Amino acid sequence: MLIDLIEETQKSFSKKEIDEEVALKLSNYHEKIDLVWPNPTNDFNYKIKSRGWVGYIPIDKKNIISIKPKAPLKNIFGMLEYAYKLKSFNFLEGTIELDNLNDLFEELAAILSKQIIIRIKKGLYGDYVNQTEDSVFVRGRININETIKNFNNGFPKVNCSFQEHLTDLEDNQILLWTIHTLSRTKLEKERVRKLVNQAYRGLVQRVSLNRKSALDCLDRIYHRMNIDYQPMHILCRFFLENIGPSLGGMKNDFIPFILNMPNLFESFVAEWLKQNVPEYISVIDQHKVNLNPDGSLSFRIDIVLRDNLRNKTLCVLDTKYKINENPNESDIAQITAYAAEQKCDHGFLIYPSSHVKETSAFPGNIKINTLVFDISKNIDESGNNFLNALLSKLK
Repeated sequence: MLIDLIEETQKSFSKKEIDEEVALKLSNYHEKIDLVWPNPTNDFNYKIKSRGWVGYIPIDKKNIISIKPKAPLKNIFGMLEYAYKLKSFNFLEGTIELDNLNDLFEELAAILSKQIIIRIKKGLYGDYVNQTEDSVFVRGRININETIKNFNNGFPKVNCSFQEHLTDLEDNQILLWTIHTLSRTKLEKERVRKLVNQAYRGLVQRVSLNRKSALDCLDRIYHRMNIDYQPMHILCRFFLENIGPSLGGMKNDFIPFILNMPNLFESFVAEWLKQNVPEYISVIDQHKVNLNPDGSLSFRIDIVLRDNLRNKTLCVLDTKYKINENPNESDIAQITAYAAEQKCDHGFLIYPSSHVKETSAFPGNIKINTLVFDISKNIDESGNNFLNALLSKLK
């Protein structure tokens, strides 16, 4: 059964549509969906609502949740460009037609595969790796002590240390594991399947298949010999973060692909600002603040804007991915605490929808305002409106 939902919208299902066994399985996904059980207040129906996730969640071999985003798919694609820093690598040329989330997923898979194929044709990045082995031939430097032990034990081989140029490095293993993962999903477009398979065949002949995670894609070292791996690893991180478990056994498989929209919105706003604020402003995202000496108590501020000329914090921003909800007291209290800690006069709550009511609050000497970065419209146009409103409030 396909349980079809729309982001941020609660939907009712009768007991005939969802039986108790499926409902119990749904309750295991409480981090991704809100499930209200049948009771007199809801006419004895199940009520289900996404908790900020869009995509496909496999429940079992027969049931899957499909959650459609409210924002246009081309805008989500644009948010991904910024959030995963794809835009700066000029990955996306021309206009890509997107009809559903599978299209978005597959186009990104095609982009990664093409980049890998290009690199394979140029030659995979390799490096010299220290090796040690016992051999009948001398290679590199002889390890005297180990060689003597070999002969004393009746093993007439020379122990040598040498450097060998290998492509079986983690840089390439990340690519292979990601492509391997993609090859096991049900890709609908033959063009994309061929690209993924071509990339896989080119890598598996030269690289060993080792499981990798999204964390392996972070904090890597790049230089002139492997700089083109950086955007590929960014895409690998995207897939390894967002692709779910296999749906093997379903008659009509969906790609188990799911996006956390609150996280995406937060990263997107931060990266958009980094590329568009005036030069005198620096953007710091995920700013950690320790509340006691040993750091056991802390909080993270979504975004801090600093004036480089005056060396002071201009304002703090907290993104709130709420489509149809207005700010509440806890939202105001949270951003006020952030502003007070940063010793600045302004705090902003950033929402993705113009349906949010414009709100102002003045706790002490701090000014709190709501601002909108409307992701339902052209992203850069909405971004410019958001930035102009932000700078105007700061003045």
